[in-house]
Amino acid sequence: MYHLFDPSFIQSVQSLRTPFLDRFFIFCNFFDTATFAILLILSIGVFVNRKMGIRLAFILILSALVNKALKYTFGMPRPHDIEPALGILTANTPGFPSGAAQNSLLLCGILIKEWSNPLKWIVGPLYVVVISFSRMYLGLHFPIDLIGGFVSGILLLSVYLLFSHKKTGVILMASTAAAALAGSSAHGALYSGQGLEAALPDYQYAPHSFVIQNGQRYEEWTADDHRESYKVMMSAAHHFESRPFLVYGEEHIGSSEPHRWHFVPYQTTSNVVSRYWQQLQVAFRVIFGGTSVDEQMETDQSASFEGAFDHMEDTLPEHSTGEKSRDPFCNDEVVEKQTVIEGKQVRVLYDIRPVGDTHFLIVPKAHRRDFRQLTEEEYAEAAQLSQFVIRKLRENQPTANVYMMHKTQLDAGQSIPHWHFHLITTDTPRSDFWSKAGFLWRMTFGAARLDNDELARRVGLYKRIFDS
Repeated sequence: MYHLFDPSFIQSVQSLRTPFLDRFFIFCNFFDTATFAILLILSIGVFVNRKMGIRLAFILILSALVNKALKYTFGMPRPHDIEPALGILTANTPGFPSGAAQNSLLLCGILIKEWSNPLKWIVGPLYVVVISFSRMYLGLHFPIDLIGGFVSGILLLSVYLLFSHKKTGVILMASTAAAALAGSSAHGALYSGQGLEAALPDYQYAPHSFVIQNGQRYEEWTADDHRESYKVMMSAAHHFESRPFLVYGEEHIGSSEPHRWHFVPYQTTSNVVSRYWQQLQVAFRVIFGGTSVDEQMETDQSASFEGAFDHMEDTLPEHSTGEKSRDPFCNDEVVEKQTVIEGKQVRVLYDIRPVGDTHFLIVPKAHRRDFRQLTEEEYAEAAQLSQFVIRKLRENQPTANVYMMHKTQLDAGQSIPHWHFHLITTDTPRSDFWSKAGFLWRMTFGAARLDNDELARRVGLYKRIFDS
């Protein structure tokens, strides 16, 4: 079988190398990235057709999952694995089948199906040829990899054409992709404690993100579980020093999947464009699934966590500092208008700029700039109150999906200098995709403010629900 991986053909392709072609084909690699997928799906969904954007998102998720499964099933080498000098670009996953070839043929077929302009017969095939040739030129794939990608791309295109214009087909593609993503497990253990473990997930929302889990759904977590998760989060926060981070989790009615907190570190940025782009990339991965973690990434990232959780009991919150005058959660007038539950050390407020069907904020009464200043007692009460709110909502109104998160520092999206725990719900399962996309977008770029009458109505409603 070695003749299939003879590097001489790739060497003959690279005999055409020039500085211009190097730059051009390296640029072509952009079309095999998550960034390109983000821009394509958003562009189609926003500017062309929303339903088409949904279909495209689901088929690309399915394509990524199929390609990953096939790569690790066959485990075939890339040209630069056999002859390192061929690697103009390199990748650390198996080569067969080519994901770029698979997606280029899939997108070509979708373009020809959906676009009425006759130029589609030139643009589509030319896209396939250029992208596929670039993979050999860059030393990333053998011809057999491209053939395998074309075959899998044809099969995926058949699925799209068969089901894309039928309601049941959209549901089938959505269910297949969602089930595969929801079933992604964690590996690469970083910490194992009394009730919880921290581990690298199969799919990450950002480099060095990890999950905290205990195999149970969120409503089954105990006070001890919340306290231990606080210590894991605080240890990670100190391990990443002053870097911003997000902690994110979700629950879906009817699902048996265990709860996982995703701890997602961000990079510190120097401008607002980089900040929003970074937040948008994480939001995309939350909606459509994260970046897969291969064996090399697992090894490298696990090593970077060495010692992070060795002294959890000694990890203490930072001293509380900050300008209270800029903090609306230390403003008595604001707190009085929005409070629906008064706890011992924390309050539950209704958000004046809700991004979901319901949106609550759980905030400590004392001024805490961000999570690094939060005490264990405050976090434990906040987590237990979140469980109470979820239970009461499910008893009193339709509540299909629950999203929870807290953010530390501006680069991670923290807009108020006072730690707060977001609890957001949607009413129906079928609204989950666009509701999640909508609330993550609004959390990044802002949401409409409720007028005083509507805020008072909602606060009164939930006070009655939570007092019952």
